[in-house]
Amino acid sequence: MEIREINTKNKTLSFLLQPKIVLITWILVAVIFAIQGLITFRYNNYLIFKYCFPHLIHQLPLYVHYPAEYGDVSHYGPVFSILIAPFYFLPDWIGLPAWDIVNALVLWWAILCLPLNKQTQAFFGWLALPVLIASTLSEQFNPIAGAFIIFSFVLIRKDKPAWSALLIVLGTLIKLYGIVGLAFFFFTKKKRLFVSYLFLWLAILFILPVAFSSMHYVLRSYQDWFHVLIAKNAVNTSLFTSQDVSVMGFTRRLFSDPAIPDFPFLIMAVILFATAYLHNKKFFDRDFQLAVLAAVLIAPVILSTSSEDVTYIIAVTGAGIWLLMSRNGWYRNFVLALLLFVMMIPLWTMLPERILDLYPVIRSIKAVPYTLIWLGILYGIHRVPNEKRLPVTDKKVIVRKVYQHIH
Repeated sequence: MEIREINTKNKTLSFLLQPKIVLITWILVAVIFAIQGLITFRYNNYLIFKYCFPHLIHQLPLYVHYPAEYGDVSHYGPVFSILIAPFYFLPDWIGLPAWDIVNALVLWWAILCLPLNKQTQAFFGWLALPVLIASTLSEQFNPIAGAFIIFSFVLIRKDKPAWSALLIVLGTLIKLYGIVGLAFFFFTKKKRLFVSYLFLWLAILFILPVAFSSMHYVLRSYQDWFHVLIAKNAVNTSLFTSQDVSVMGFTRRLFSDPAIPDFPFLIMAVILFATAYLHNKKFFDRDFQLAVLAAVLIAPVILSTSSEDVTYIIAVTGAGIWLLMSRNGWYRNFVLALLLFVMMIPLWTMLPERILDLYPVIRSIKAVPYTLIWLGILYGIHRVPNEKRLPVTDKKVIVRKVYQHIH
């Protein structure tokens, strides 16, 4: 499975595929939609985030309703309260645009660190733009969550297991998705050092909030976090929620059966993904590593009941990698058309609620192309390229030599 990097002599495409053009566009998106949020007073998620810090330092429960401050509850780990702290001290008219810009910049920085040429990186930027807009509209942390996964991959490749381990642990203790970075374990030659740093950072980050509160409070907060995630999962599996935009959610809604369990899907996904590591001779091959990265970026999104439309900002870079690795053919073209459809025409936000309630499968349709892409990535990892296959005559020669050797 080999990635085809983008190089173009077309002047218009060359202009658009400049990283600085993508960067300017992303910043404009962040600013414009932050202003829109301020004007319409529609930035509830940002308020949930920023108030995590004062709740931490005053040792108030992190996972209960505070209707005087915001709607809904927080679902991020206690260490997130420290990460968001600087924004608490900013007025909203500065803090909200700054938050959206930081999310965009961190993800864009991660994409620029991928071992690809500049035009290919810019392609990822344009592909991700529709999902970035949706994420920015909801002031999501998801762009940074995706960036943490990419950075953990990049740092492993740069032989910096300590910093890779930090981002894996940090991403896990904030949103759990970061744990998929452990898939890059086989890409480092310093495996013992990598594991040692994982435990070191886990200990440091687990107790870091204690410096702003108390050990009893932090331990209780982790327990509360566990319980609120369990409760959230139960709510998400309803057929009529806006979440569970996953392969399980699509199946549940397709058959109108909220009782269909997650477990069989998760076990099958783990087994399928594990087969990629049968190719141990490719562990330090760039294209193989990028294919694994693509699968890792998509997996936590299509296999999570907490996935929403905006969560796919994490998966979209993985989809881009597959598009550049896959061969032109009916499967690629079909999946690409379906992917563009769900990215450009979000039916779940345009149709009346009564239609969505009547046909709830529409709410999870976005998971379909990404699931097909994820399967395509694994197929590509196992597939022997045609150009590397021996001609029939060569195969006959090999068979003849083996036969002669046996006899």
